[in-house]
Amino acid sequence: MLLSSLSRAALRRSASLDILCSRNSNLHKVLFSTTTLKDSYDNILVETTGAQANVGLIRLNRPKALNALSDALFADLLHAATTLDKDPNIGCLIVTGSEKAFAAGADISEMKDRTFDFTYQVSCCET
Repeated sequence: MLLSSLSRAALRRSASLDILCSRNSNLHKVLFSTTTLKDSYDNILVETTGAQANVGLIRLNRPKALNALSDALFADLLHAATTLDKDPNIGCLIVTGSEKAFAAGADISEMKDRTFDFTYQVSCCET
């Protein structure tokens, strides 16, 4: 699989997404049982490119936050990457940021309201 290491790393980083999925089965279905890309995403731009349209290009797109890594961005990224990985016509996947930043790191504004227990549970899942 093209994305096995990317998917594992993204899943480890966003273990909170697993927790959210366990609380919301519809989110789990949307992320992991889809076979088509969405028409548009809130936090990423997706296109296929290359001479044979066999390259998937995912660009992080949260310019005001310098592409800070939020749960919503990870959900979009995992959905698009999983969908492109299932496409037999895609031979390569590129994940990129903007000219200013690939990603600023964790979205602190999203983390500030999380409890210690939630954060500890997520960090324990990353090992």
